[in-house]
Amino acid sequence: CCRARRSSNLADGNCSESCDEAVDMCTAYDGEGASCDDGDDCTADSCAAGRWASAAEAPGTACADAVCDGAGSCVECVDDGQCGGDTPRCDPATNACVACLEVGDCDDGDPCTVDACDAKDGCYAVPDRNATCDDDNPCTANDACNASGICTGARIPGCCRFDGECDD
Repeated sequence: CCRARRSSNLADGNCSESCDEAVDMCTAYDGEGASCDDGDDCTADSCAAGRWASAAEAPGTACADAVCDGAGSCVECVDDGQCGGDTPRCDPATNACVACLEVGDCDDGDPCTVDACDAKDGCYAVPDRNATCDDDNPCTANDACNASGICTGARIPGCCRFDGECDD
């Protein structure tokens, strides 16, 4: 798009694209140099092929107030069904879509980590050296979680899981 400038008429003026040669990208702006962004978090605005367009974001897309409704409006969520993606839970205290509400939302399935929830930043896990684990390897013993949150065991001498693993 940077090889040519295109224009089209809008209700409030002219929408064109200017070229940023350094990154070979176009920026939508009106005839006065202002962005063609309508300021609505729930619409994706563009100026392409000589025409300005504004399309509704998918339902559940996070926005300033809570969640996009799929029709171009940002609304407060009332249940998890309105949320999705990286913010699948509706916080009843704020009516905003969040990554998690409780630790149970954050099970990574790793016995060597302690799962945690931060509504703003989402789920995270911290290694737990004191947790018990099984590395599912019949040729190891004394399995334990290491400082990196990985279950490892001590190799049992002479134990072979499959043919060719051990020297005969």
